[in-house]
Amino acid sequence: MPSHNIIIREAREADVEALVLLLTQLGYPQDPLFVLRKLEEFHERSSSKVFVAEIGDRVVGFLSFDSEPAFHKEGRIGTIMALCVLEECRGQGIGHKLVAEAEAEAIRQGCVRLAVSSGVQRINTHQFYRNLGYEEKTKRFVKDF
Repeated sequence: MPSHNIIIREAREADVEALVLLLTQLGYPQDPLFVLRKLEEFHERSSSKVFVAEIGDRVVGFLSFDSEPAFHKEGRIGTIMALCVLEECRGQGIGHKLVAEAEAEAIRQGCVRLAVSSGVQRINTHQFYRNLGYEEKTKRFVKDF
């Protein structure tokens, strides 16, 4: 699938089943009601977006984005919260287009930085972000509740 056929748009309710599949492939299986609720939550916040990549009438990837004001300097900090492309569609520029849309959204929202976290086990994902110009700059510490 050539990358020029990829449409990036905001997610909508009709995308729920595709998002369920993508979240499952990402390692976070959820039911459709959960995904619908999350879409509604993101829609209510002006700083939050969920973008999907579509080829024809098929959703083949998604990216969730949010931003918040920086406390330590001017501007906002954008975050790519989750990104997944269908396994059979990877390596075709879809993830690149989704990240480009997140970068454009970050600029629209006045962000001075766009950050993304990736599990230590996702070696291919780390290289994907490096290839897009992202640098490993911080350590992230997490405590689950």
